[in-house]
Amino acid sequence: MAEQSRELYEKLKATNSLPTPTGVAMEILRVTNDDNCTLDEVASVVELDPAVAAKLLKFVNSPLAALSRQIVSISKAVGLLGLHAVKSIALGFSIMNQRPEQCTGFDHEEFWSECVGRAVTARHAARELRNFAPDEAFTCALLCQTGRLAFAAVSPTQYATVMHEWTDKGDPAKLSELEKSLFQISHSELAAEMMTDWHLPEIFCDAVRYQDDPSNGELKELPRSQQLARILNWSGTVARALVDPAVPSSVISKMVDESGSLGFSPEDCSRVFNLVRQDWAAMGSVFEVGTREVPPFEELVESVRERSGLLTEDQLEPPSAAALHGAR
Repeated sequence: MAEQSRELYEKLKATNSLPTPTGVAMEILRVTNDDNCTLDEVASVVELDPAVAAKLLKFVNSPLAALSRQIVSISKAVGLLGLHAVKSIALGFSIMNQRPEQCTGFDHEEFWSECVGRAVTARHAARELRNFAPDEAFTCALLCQTGRLAFAAVSPTQYATVMHEWTDKGDPAKLSELEKSLFQISHSELAAEMMTDWHLPEIFCDAVRYQDDPSNGELKELPRSQQLARILNWSGTVARALVDPAVPSSVISKMVDESGSLGFSPEDCSRVFNLVRQDWAAMGSVFEVGTREVPPFEELVESVRERSGLLTEDQLEPPSAAALHGAR
């Protein structure tokens, strides 16, 4: 499977249309992949790009960093954030600035808003579970959907067809099915190959490849990748609830159910979601992507329940109704 994905990826790469880190972001990747690199070396590279430097300072001075004083030095910012956070911001900012040709049905702003939501969710999940460095989970989640961006860039007309047929955005498996029917490779597989090319850790690439199917047997011998894949999977569902003003009850139910596979109780799910919804807005400001005001989990569930009341009783019955009440 991986060999076939690689071959298909190389064909897409040959078009020279795939999103890829450029300039300072690529140099930061090169420097940080050297085990002997120092924070001063990374800071020197960051200072070459005023835009990236400004993003780092904005992040380190945001509520997310929770510092008691303002930081104005790039070297201090790099030291406080660490290499993984610096890499995340540089990579994300570099890729975000590459706008693909217009692809009908592909909303660039919503896409990146969702990606930031995924990243913030993964960061909180990793912090709660203590099984991954939060900033590593953030990086992985921020970039795990770049396969979708790549399809929109390489083949906007064909991918517009996929976007038109993908009517349920809460069903990533359906999206992969549609993509494979046209390209013989899914967005997750393509993103994994792109991240391999960027020399990101293999554990990231394996997790991204199976992010929509974390129970896949291929991950049986890769428990760490499987854990990360589960985080990515849940982060995608949470992000869907963040960006969709009319989030369906099925997404809320799925969020609660998937949180159980991480070891979260329904109460944990509610608490983490409430942390995420606040930090999503702050991180959206750092990356300059739009976010919206999201109510606390309990209010969100109630509003979904009220909207669902417009449906028939049969449509409301378990498992959706049970999950909305926090039942397991």
